[in-house]
Amino acid sequence: METAPNALIVPTVHGTTFMVKMPTYEGRDPCFQEEPWCVHCHSRPASGLLCCSRCRTAWYCNNDCQKSHYKAGHKTICLEVARDLKAVEREAVRLRNFRFQNLFETHVTNFSEVQETKEYMTARWGLMETY
Repeated sequence: METAPNALIVPTVHGTTFMVKMPTYEGRDPCFQEEPWCVHCHSRPASGLLCCSRCRTAWYCNNDCQKSHYKAGHKTICLEVARDLKAVEREAVRLRNFRFQNLFETHVTNFSEVQETKEYMTARWGLMETY
């Protein structure tokens, strides 16, 4: 099966595979960018990139680029992602401590089918839609 540069081949339980087109992202994560870059000025410094501490989705070469990008529009997505990250983490903490058990560990095979995980799954979906 031929793959696109931003595609992922996913095996199924039935022995077949399917291709998933992966989105492209700004930033430094090596899974998405071969070389890190500043999302504001698009320079590619060898080291020293700064990550947005609120949303953790944007990387900058210096504070000036970070401030300029925030004012130019990053503020909106940043606040939305941060809100959704907090919701996911709040639900994850609840599930890790659910009746003296960690539902992430005890319900691996049927996690999304357990009623107590619905709010967590909804929060994860909201975060995914924000990106």
